[in-house]
Amino acid sequence: MRKGSTNFLLISIILVVVYIIMLILKDKKIFSITTHKRILNISLFISFIAVLYSALVSIFWRDFDISLPYIFNHTFFGIIMIWLSLFHFFERLWFFKPMLKFKKKEVKTETIAQS
Repeated sequence: MRKGSTNFLLISIILVVVYIIMLILKDKKIFSITTHKRILNISLFISFIAVLYSALVSIFWRDFDISLPYIFNHTFFGIIMIWLSLFHFFERLWFFKPMLKFKKKEVKTETIAQS
């Protein structure tokens, strides 16, 4: 890998493997569905906070010339947040599915009978 690369493939493989292990542990009832959801939601929240902070640091530095400590790698946590968002989406596909269907609905028209 070249210097300064984000290791996108390595991060992706690690996250997918961890997610598959979590699914197996959930299916074998080693931990509950609630624990599984909590782990994903807390991880998604942490990655969101890290990306938010690093993005704000970049914006303040560029636009206002205010220097804040750079704690998080924006790209690294961005990749994590993307994968966790995909896991979250696919786990809640039952909720999003009706929103994604774009079937044309029939509109019933009533005619008024003339007497």
